[in-house]
Amino acid sequence: MIPIFLIAAVINVLLSTAIVIRLRSSFQNNEKATANKLFILFYEFFGCAWVAWTLVYLVDDPYGKNALDIVGYFLLIFSTAFIVQVPLLLRQKRAAAFFFSILELLIALIYALGRVMYFHPMALATTAPFYMWIPTEENQLIYLLGISTVPGAIAISVTFYIMGKNASSQIRKKSVYLALGKFVLLLAAIIAFFIVPYQNTLLVYTLAAFLVSTSLLLTFFTIKHFQVTS
Repeated sequence: MIPIFLIAAVINVLLSTAIVIRLRSSFQNNEKATANKLFILFYEFFGCAWVAWTLVYLVDDPYGKNALDIVGYFLLIFSTAFIVQVPLLLRQKRAAAFFFSILELLIALIYALGRVMYFHPMALATTAPFYMWIPTEENQLIYLLGISTVPGAIAISVTFYIMGKNASSQIRKKSVYLALGKFVLLLAAIIAFFIVPYQNTLLVYTLAAFLVSTSLLLTFFTIKHFQVTS
């Protein structure tokens, strides 16, 4: 049997790491600019979330797998606390950026506590010749993930599009590709957090995971020499 989700997770870890390296290289002369730093932090913690989901497949105990899955989702929401600030900082709305980052952190804590309160072993899902481990959680917690991630993905997609609309042709092209990458990430979030409660299947999880890979790949090839300063 082929661990299809594990393959996607490893790809996402590698792509997230590559993006962080490229961002640090591109921002080396302006890495301390707030927006640039937030982008780096987002991809660092986003990559760590996929590391946790990769480790799920290296642990035998289903309860241990569930603990790592919780860590992965906590880190996912934690990473969103950084990226959600960028559109607001670009509009000089620092108080709002701080408020929404704190809100994301609170959602991360609520989600983690909810998963601990309803702590169940992960379930094995198979669709020959593939398999994956699926979390067993309350639908309300899945919706909470969607509420915490989808608005940020929408905001950052729109921000990149607007930034490139009146810029030079080279910057415009990169902005559109970055916006497209975030839009694909938005689709992944919608599938993972709003369709899963109705279709909790290997196919749905795998589709979302590989959409994330597509988003990361688009970002990697367009992020070089692109800076967002604030």
